[in-house]
Amino acid sequence: MNNKLNIKKTKYRYFMDNLVLFPIKPIMKYTIPVPKGPESKDTEFFDRDYPDVTISNIKMKQMIEKTAKALVALGVKKGDIVTICQTNTPETFYMDYALNKIGAVSNYIYPNVTAEEMKYYIEELDSKYLFILDDDPIRKNVKEAIKGTNIKVISSSVIESFPELFKKIASKKMPKNVVELDNEIKWQEFISNGKRIKEV
Repeated sequence: MNNKLNIKKTKYRYFMDNLVLFPIKPIMKYTIPVPKGPESKDTEFFDRDYPDVTISNIKMKQMIEKTAKALVALGVKKGDIVTICQTNTPETFYMDYALNKIGAVSNYIYPNVTAEEMKYYIEELDSKYLFILDDDPIRKNVKEAIKGTNIKVISSSVIESFPELFKKIASKKMPKNVVELDNEIKWQEFISNGKRIKEV
């Protein structure tokens, strides 16, 4: 196998080449702070547990494949631009590699941009799809930025990759979304819709 740098090889191909060499090697560890007891101030970091999720190369590959199928099922094609307004969640990496696999393009927007800036970045590249962190301040800006458009929105929670039991417990402490978005699909439904695609 020739794994030397090759300008014609995509990062998805590099990942697949390394997967053969290190299939069960952990590729990512994802950690978020969660309050131990009653809600504490943001500065009180020592009163928190830090659970983590470890993702292997194999798991990464499986999720990239599922995400790629879900994107195709949604209508994303080679050359399409998908705007990403997310943090460093595992889903962001799945999305980035899946877009690379199908030949679509990632357009990253910092989550703290204003609605006006977000609108500019989306319109500048004529993006028809938007992948966001499921967080009300971001949702509020998205709602304003995509007003009057038919942009499809995919949203995922910051705790999407954690075990179901943890998500149930943590979700009780997290504020509920109050900002509704048109043409939105939640991550789990998005991934589920990709099951009808046999191969990408």
